[in-house]
Amino acid sequence: MYDKEKIYDRISRYRLKGSVVMDAPLARETSFGIGGPADILAVPDNIAEAVRIVKLCNREKIPLTILGRGANLLVKDRGVRGIVMKLGGICGMRRERDSIFAGAGAKLGDVCEYARDEGLTGLEFAYGIPGTVGGAVCMNAGAYGGEMKDVVARSVIMDKKGSIGLLDKSGHKFSYRKSAFQENECIILETEFLLETSEKDEISGKMEANMDKRKATQPLEFPSAGSVFRRPAVDGVYVGPMIEKCGLKGLRVGGAEVSEKHAGFIINRGGATADDVLSLIRRIQDEVAKRFAVDLALEIRVIGE
Repeated sequence: MYDKEKIYDRISRYRLKGSVVMDAPLARETSFGIGGPADILAVPDNIAEAVRIVKLCNREKIPLTILGRGANLLVKDRGVRGIVMKLGGICGMRRERDSIFAGAGAKLGDVCEYARDEGLTGLEFAYGIPGTVGGAVCMNAGAYGGEMKDVVARSVIMDKKGSIGLLDKSGHKFSYRKSAFQENECIILETEFLLETSEKDEISGKMEANMDKRKATQPLEFPSAGSVFRRPAVDGVYVGPMIEKCGLKGLRVGGAEVSEKHAGFIINRGGATADDVLSLIRRIQDEVAKRFAVDLALEIRVIGE
């Protein structure tokens, strides 16, 4: 068992350009606004600092959790033990020919705008998807007919021992909302997106149209973690309509509510706890299974105690 105060002191002596906080409230680090504290929250400023933290965790057998913007995440109420490493400082972007290279901590929306400004098309589908490059690649995020697998060329990765390597597209093993990173314990540090040249106005028009669709159909005015459940592997079957037909729109537990705007979302109406959200999730899964004989799998990631 590690001593968090000693580990905190040790990391503090690294004099990172990034930040290190003990007992950091993770509710501030997630789009849901829910969750208990991390024993230690470390935000490295660069890859070298991230390597030092990962090597420390490996050497001292400290649990390590990777965090982007927390946009697809529910943190349980007692929080997360060990070190939570947020990659927000690793967010640089650059263009090389028809490729955009982006750090794992870069906001996906910023990368889409950078590609547009460079006259490169292919990422319009991702405009408005919350979160970071690392999270989007890990989850093979997608919308409006596009997915990360369509544009990812390769990624710079780090294994749990702190060794850095390069993974080509096939190594990502993309499938619906899945990738190799959900099993291989590797960390995405940077991803190359292979795009095509196009007119900036045309790219901008597609991005704006996608954002308008999001605003019209999703409860963006409330804290949430996006779509709670994966789309069932059955043609023509969608989560939102099933939940609505079960009469669950507007169902509330504590501060958590099934969105009236889109039943596939659970929103934080204020003061929601992780237990509130998990209770709603179980109720939805039970009702949908009874009525439609469909088992809803989670798309959001649940961590902590």
